[in-house]
Amino acid sequence: MLEIFYLVLAFTIGFGNATQLVMISAISKSRGSVEGAFTSLVSTILGVAIILSILAIRQGNISLPQPLDRLTFYVVLGSLSMVVLLVVMRGLNIYFAITGLFALPFLIGAGFIGPKIGVGLYLVIVLAGQMAGAVVHDHFGTFGGAIHRFDLLRALGIFALLTGVVLVRGVR
Repeated sequence: MLEIFYLVLAFTIGFGNATQLVMISAISKSRGSVEGAFTSLVSTILGVAIILSILAIRQGNISLPQPLDRLTFYVVLGSLSMVVLLVVMRGLNIYFAITGLFALPFLIGAGFIGPKIGVGLYLVIVLAGQMAGAVVHDHFGTFGGAIHRFDLLRALGIFALLTGVVLVRGVR
């Protein structure tokens, strides 16, 4: 039962990754590809700084070498990231500020879920979630993207991918 929870969580993480990619694509329309990726990266760094600050407060230490084990480092990093994010967000819709936060579950999930269900299975389930998310986002043209309606060919592609998931997972 717990494995099913991890599989659903990994699939959801993949769907979130697809959302991140669609948001980066939307940012890139007005700023450029590298600038869209940079916007997402700044948001990711801010998210990591916040998480590690919380861990430092709750646990008193971070398992990284000095000075990366100090709360002060993450407060400064978070503050700088916030300033950069505020600057880079000028002229963009405010919801694009969370673009990079979709990377955090993927990265943290690799360390948390991967060892429990296997890294190969984790990655395949995340990819299935990405594919499903991409198809949903394409169908509705979210964030101003091109609309590509769901059809039989796309359904067969998802079925083939999910068949691959079953083959990677194996019989248990």
